[in-house]
Amino acid sequence: MQIRSLHATFGKLQQAELSLYPGLNLIYAPNESGKSTWSAFLRNMLYGLPTRDRSPLADKHRYAPWSGAPMQGRMEILTADGAYTVIRQTQRANSPMGSFSCTYSGTTTPVPGITGPELGQQLLGIPREVFERSAFISQSGLPVDQNGELERRIAALITTGDEDTSFSESYERLKKQLNRRKHNRTGLIPNLERDLEHLRERLDQLKQLQLQLDRLQEEDRLLSARQTLLQQQLAEADRWELFQKQQALQNLTEQKNALQATVQKLQLQLDTQQIPDRDTTQRLSAAIRHTVTLSQQTHQARELQEQAKQDLAQLEEKIRQSALAGRTIQDARQLPHNKPKVPRQKWLPLMLLLLPLAGALYLGYNLQQAALPVIASICLPIMAAAWYRLMQRRLLIAQFGTADPAALERLAESYIESLQKLEELRAEAAGKAAAAQQLRDNLDAARHSIIQELQRYAPAITQLSDGAPFLSHANAIHQQLAQGEEHLRLISLRWELARREVPETTIPVASNHPTPPAAPQPQIQNQLLQVQADLTTLRSHMDRLTGQLRASGDRADLESQIEQLQEQLRQLQAEYDAIALAMDALSRANTTLQNRFSPELGAKAAEILSRFTGGRYDKVLLNKDFALSTQESNDPAQHSIQLLSQGTADQAYLAVRLAICQLVLPQGKAIPLVLDDVFANFDEPRLYAALDWLVEESQNRQILLFTCQKREGEYLKDRPGVVHLTL
Repeated sequence: MQIRSLHATFGKLQQAELSLYPGLNLIYAPNESGKSTWSAFLRNMLYGLPTRDRSPLADKHRYAPWSGAPMQGRMEILTADGAYTVIRQTQRANSPMGSFSCTYSGTTTPVPGITGPELGQQLLGIPREVFERSAFISQSGLPVDQNGELERRIAALITTGDEDTSFSESYERLKKQLNRRKHNRTGLIPNLERDLEHLRERLDQLKQLQLQLDRLQEEDRLLSARQTLLQQQLAEADRWELFQKQQALQNLTEQKNALQATVQKLQLQLDTQQIPDRDTTQRLSAAIRHTVTLSQQTHQARELQEQAKQDLAQLEEKIRQSALAGRTIQDARQLPHNKPKVPRQKWLPLMLLLLPLAGALYLGYNLQQAALPVIASICLPIMAAAWYRLMQRRLLIAQFGTADPAALERLAESYIESLQKLEELRAEAAGKAAAAQQLRDNLDAARHSIIQELQRYAPAITQLSDGAPFLSHANAIHQQLAQGEEHLRLISLRWELARREVPETTIPVASNHPTPPAAPQPQIQNQLLQVQADLTTLRSHMDRLTGQLRASGDRADLESQIEQLQEQLRQLQAEYDAIALAMDALSRANTTLQNRFSPELGAKAAEILSRFTGGRYDKVLLNKDFALSTQESNDPAQHSIQLLSQGTADQAYLAVRLAICQLVLPQGKAIPLVLDDVFANFDEPRLYAALDWLVEESQNRQILLFTCQKREGEYLKDRPGVVHLTL
């Protein structure tokens, strides 16, 4: 079969077209250009789009058209019977590409006998599972796994050609039947064994139930007698408890009366001694404590006042000792900028004349005599200015001890700071004096007010020191009265509760005191409750045993049921043994088939792998699960595929895939081979060898080789039978 063209609205492909040719079609496209999408489109055009797969990665979700258009496609193919046009369209949203037609190309005549689900099977002669594990090869799907369809195809090649049997499916069906009868602790056999054990237990219970019922009846008689005795003891304990409550009520009555008398005595003392009420007493006591605090604050204020006076005197003395004493702040600020005036001297003009003249004579000794007046006129002002500056410096040192402008500026700043602080200290001293006077006035007023109020209750009090003992005495009486009233309140509550617990009709009689019980009442009550609970449980158990005796049936019926279950168990066990024997025989037969086919498949794969690797690996071994092992030339050791590099592993898997294509696929169908980026991990020598093999194989079947690399095209450039396409 040959694919001529593909037209697709599928995934990212929007009305895209791909024309194909006989031989090797080398289709180049960079990543994300649609190579894998074209491969998936071809597979779904042949076998239909699976609609039952609801996973997020299902083809119907993964390849939904990006444009939102309905998914559809057309495929032009050439078969031995002629050219066909296959169309799959979407008419319902829940059935993408569900509409199918296959007509003779250029006509509307349907090809008879071809349906949508069976198109790939009818054209290629193999089901979808075999196609995906043989002629449809992608980089991510190079390894071959076990599959029932592939097993049936292999079995048909080895045996009679019947493709209706598969070892794994037959083995699974037998295994299900085996597990239905017995699997660990589940299945028909374990269920029958449990039922049989249950019947035997019921039979044994029949013998024990009556013995248990007789024993429980004896226990019921003993517990009933124990219940009667405890009820009598509880009545005696109730009488003793009532007597104790009456005694407690009498004691509380006496305490209540005594406390009432004490409270009345204290209240009378308050009235006779003219003691102020509790709030007044506490207020006056707090006021006296406040005067103590005021006295301490007044003393502290006096100390602060004296300290302010001392600080003020020290600062005034510092100002008097300053070199700037008597100057104002404005004068002090101008000090660094003002220069002192030099007093006039009578001898100053003569000195100013003689000194320049002497300098001029010295400088003009060898000069002409006419230059003397010029030199004298230059030296005279210079000497005068120098002398004046010197005199000013001496005056500054004499007045302030320094002539340095920076030192004079610091002296002025210090003097100004002292004058400013002097005003602050004077204001602070005045404020502290006023505060101290205010505290003294407040203290005197508070003392006078307290004494006046105390004299209302005790006229003899003239000082606060006399009022403190009076108030302390008053507080003590008020505290005693409050404690007595609180105690009386609590005793009254207890008395009221005790009176409610004692009936008014029950009056204790000294000549008829009850005797204490043998045990405390709560203990007797708990014992009685326990006995009653035990009786309830015991009688419930007896009722349950009686019901079990009635429901268990007779012994003959149970023995008959046991015999029937034993017969069923023997029959199921025989079936289990027969199925296990059949599974063992099936496994041996499958091993025989694998031993017949695996060497041939391994030899063919080894032949292809040897071509790929330049003769380095000349043996490929497969087990029944298609697990691979390789063997190098002249090396007796086998190497698992998992121990090889990724590139060598891909080459081995590809060799097995191609071997399956040559051995398993129908020879007369010339099924096209689809390869999607399978050479990604191949180095150049092995890539070139694989390409040479594909060129040879393209003489027998059409090959579609998708790749994202340019090295395949460069190697196969101008190679006969190779068509270069670019997406």
